[in-house]
Amino acid sequence: MRDITNREVSFRDAVVIATSNAGADRIRAHIEAGQQLEQFEEEFTNELISANVFRPEFLNRFDEIVLFRPLTPAELLQVIDLILRGVNKNLASQRVSVVVEDDAKRLLVQHGYDPRLGARPMRRMVQRAVENIVANRMLAGMATPGSQIRITLQDVQAALTRAQ
Repeated sequence: MRDITNREVSFRDAVVIATSNAGADRIRAHIEAGQQLEQFEEEFTNELISANVFRPEFLNRFDEIVLFRPLTPAELLQVIDLILRGVNKNLASQRVSVVVEDDAKRLLVQHGYDPRLGARPMRRMVQRAVENIVANRMLAGMATPGSQIRITLQDVQAALTRAQ
């Protein structure tokens, strides 16, 4: 195999990960019915083959098939913390930091959670609420180098109301 510059490359030690949302609704239905992934994993794979979603020859090329359950609200709170770390990293050069109160984070999860889409909407929710608040306060001169911007439940409620 050759790369774009015609150098010979080896694919021997490569790990290829392919993802799909095939059957995500069925997985969600099983989880909502109180089942654990392990209880229906094999049955689910057989359903995907029977429904011609994936051909058996295709699935047989994979060493492992991993099913993922939808994220829980508690896990999405952790996702928000990761996103906020990124926001704080971007603000570090201006010596400003952001702290979002826990009840405000829970409201962000409540408004941004869509089990069909996983964590992706959370990024947009944090942008719409938190980052807009930060930008407005910085533009208004309310955040100076060395300061901390505290975002409350009321701040997030107001930001979400304005965004609608």
